[in-house]
Amino acid sequence: MASLFLKSFVHVLGGLITDNRAWTEEEARMANGYYQTKHVSEILVGAAATHFRNPGTTFSIVKPGQIIRDVYTGVANADDFLWRVVMGAVRLGARPVDSETSWLSVSDVSHVTEYILWHATGKSHEHFVHIKMGV
Repeated sequence: MASLFLKSFVHVLGGLITDNRAWTEEEARMANGYYQTKHVSEILVGAAATHFRNPGTTFSIVKPGQIIRDVYTGVANADDFLWRVVMGAVRLGARPVDSETSWLSVSDVSHVTEYILWHATGKSHEHFVHIKMGV
């Protein structure tokens, strides 16, 4: 695979697995088709990066988690998954038990845009980035 014009390729996706480790057989079996296709796309981008021969071309995967509005306007989508979880917790008067499985990665759109542009312009040499900000 070769291109005279491609200098960087940034694949942006969320996913069930939020790090660069491989899925276990049980995780793959338990995931729905939506998350399975995200996982396959991540594998395909990794394979393309391995087989791409042009020096100076970078491939990156950026996982931002939940994306919310920017911190300056503060307007939120009340139908978004994150805010439905918050509303449910408020109505129940409860919260998830503290653990790694109850952590939600959340980033504002401005921060995510900076990461994507940083990678697209070739200023970063990281191949996998998980934006681990959250609540």
